[in-house]
Amino acid sequence: MPVDSTEQRLRSCFQAVFPLLDQRAIDSATPDSVSEWDSIATVRLAAVIEEEFAVVLEFEGNLSFHEILSDLRQRLAVA
Repeated sequence: MPVDSTEQRLRSCFQAVFPLLDQRAIDSATPDSVSEWDSIATVRLAAVIEEEFAVVLEFEGNLSFHEILSDLRQRLAVA
């Protein structure tokens, strides 16, 4: 499946916060699967994503790369 612009930009955000993650690790990234993903990393990730996409995030429930991607796609489709 081809990577769209939103996914590519989000991957860049994850790499900025978690530079040691490879593409496969980003695909399955959750706070439980990434040892560096603590509350500070969550704040940093939110800030990077908000700046990149000009949105305000409200992380609720379980976080994951794909959940954030799905949320961004919905928000950007409405915008």
